[in-house]
This record gives sequence, C-alpha cells and structure tokens, in this order.
Amino acid sequence: CIRIWDSAKMEGRNIANRSRQVFNGQSGPLVGMTLCHNNESLAAISSTGAVMVVRIEANTNKMNNIMNRQLDLHEEGAAVDISHYGSESQSVLVYATML
Repeated sequence: CIRIWDSAKMEGRNIANRSRQVFNGQSGPLVGMTLCHNNESLAAISSTGAVMVVRIEANTNKMNNIMNRQLDLHEEGAAVDISHYGSESQSVLVYATML
C-alpha cells in the first residue's frame, strides 16, 4: 500500500491521522519508490517484478495508475532499485534487476 500524507497537517493542533491519498494496486511488497514527472507521479517496484507509475492528483483521495509493467522473474529478475532522471524535455525511469 502506498500512502501520501499532507505534512502541513502533521504539525500543530489539528493533527491529521489519515493519509491524504492511498494506492492499493501493487502486487507484493514494495522494494523501492521514486518521484517523477515534476513530482506529479510516483514510480514503484515490488518484489514480484511489478513496475508501476501512479499519478498523484491534487484534488482527490486516490492515485491513478498510468503505467504497469510485469517483469519476467526468470528472464529479467526482480527489480531491486529504481530511480528517475528528468529534464524539461525528457523523463527517464531506470530500474535495476538481479537474476
């Protein structure tokens, strides 16, 4: 489960005890996450070989799945790390696997 919290509501008198957004669409335990697309999306990998990108929407309590890829664990191995490199003209998502 991926949860996003509003850090402004975690301080002071009005402490929020609920996450602002939740995503339950992954398969298996998460191994890594990284922000991408100008911090508007979150890429995550799981131990089952799932690579997913979800869009963080400002005015809703759910994240929208915008990309899924299932790695073949026998051919490619499971993803163990993920990172994002981006500029104004391009966005590159990189993940490492182990066989």
